[in-house]
Amino acid sequence: MSEPVSPRCRLPVPFPSGETEQTVLVLLRRMAVHGLHDANATVLAIDRFGTGFRKPLVLLRCFLLELARASRRNIAIAPCCAPRMTRDEGLMIEAIGNPALDLLAALTDADEVGRIMSAAHALRRELYERAVAG
Repeated sequence: MSEPVSPRCRLPVPFPSGETEQTVLVLLRRMAVHGLHDANATVLAIDRFGTGFRKPLVLLRCFLLELARASRRNIAIAPCCAPRMTRDEGLMIEAIGNPALDLLAALTDADEVGRIMSAAHALRRELYERAVAG
């Protein structure tokens, strides 16, 4: 007989509370698992950001690409439907909200994280400008 499914998710980090962070997390999960050009991620970006969806989408792609290039370890990504985040996802969301070398170094186990930091800064600025304008 199989073990009953626990109603609680065992991922360590709570789901972000802000709408933008939630959208970024789901976009990040979709693109990390299904590829940078995932059509469902694009539709979600259009729904969230409207006609100006391209810039945040391209900047998030850039962030993920630089992260993948620099990382010396596997980064854990939860399924899109998970109600909580992995430690790595929490670090990524935190790094986008407040880019810092120590966060990115902890996430990638790499010493050279300057390019990731630049991508995170650009993405953060774009998301901040959208929040202020919206």
